[in-house]
Amino acid sequence: MTLRSSALCKMNDLNEANLDSLDWNADFMMMIKAEQYVKEQCSIISFTKNYMTGPICEEGSNHPALWAHYAENSNGVCIVLDKDILLDMNKKKLSKLFYKLEPVKYNIHCAPDDKIMQKKYSDVTDFVRSNYRELFYKKHTDWSYEGEDRFFVEAPELYLNIKGAIKYIILGGRIKNNEERVKQIIEQIITPGTLSYRYFNMHSFAEMLPTINGYLTVDASHILHMQLQNMAKTSSLATDWLKWHEEKFK
Repeated sequence: MTLRSSALCKMNDLNEANLDSLDWNADFMMMIKAEQYVKEQCSIISFTKNYMTGPICEEGSNHPALWAHYAENSNGVCIVLDKDILLDMNKKKLSKLFYKLEPVKYNIHCAPDDKIMQKKYSDVTDFVRSNYRELFYKKHTDWSYEGEDRFFVEAPELYLNIKGAIKYIILGGRIKNNEERVKQIIEQIITPGTLSYRYFNMHSFAEMLPTINGYLTVDASHILHMQLQNMAKTSSLATDWLKWHEEKFK
């Protein structure tokens, strides 16, 4: 029930945490220190947000390319989080750290702009904090389809608690065709000894579907219920859980 931040140097964009494009003549030693500091002391978590296609607001979970690149070609899942709750759940931990959660800006010119960079700073920490937007929130326009909201934190590694911030889990479009995967998901939901049992129910799940109008997120509980009913024929645990669930959510 946590998300772990990652080092910027591990990102798939070669320009992440790359300070070579800065004006090294301005303060050569600061650039050297900053590059090392960012690689060792800073990390990020990348999210995608809702986006507009004309007048229609599409869910951030419906990016076809992201399902292909980051969810094992639609065989994985998408965790939908409430941003405000996420920050509130972690406010005590974050109160001691420098962090930002802001949208990334995309442009063909994605290197830090020396004309915008703050030139007055006391040390490397002050340099990073004063220039975080230019350093960490610009990406090449080729990545713009990701619609990234980036969580940046001045910590080499951080675990964000997501227990109360999960709105629902979206199953990749190919999962429903794999009965063994669906069965594994259901077993994790209904087994009291697993962590997921305490946080998820059938209505916590949705499904990503390709349609003639693009991609849609729809209720997936019918898929799970059907599988659960089949399991109930041979599992007393499934029978008891199904009865409890139907009484609770009828």
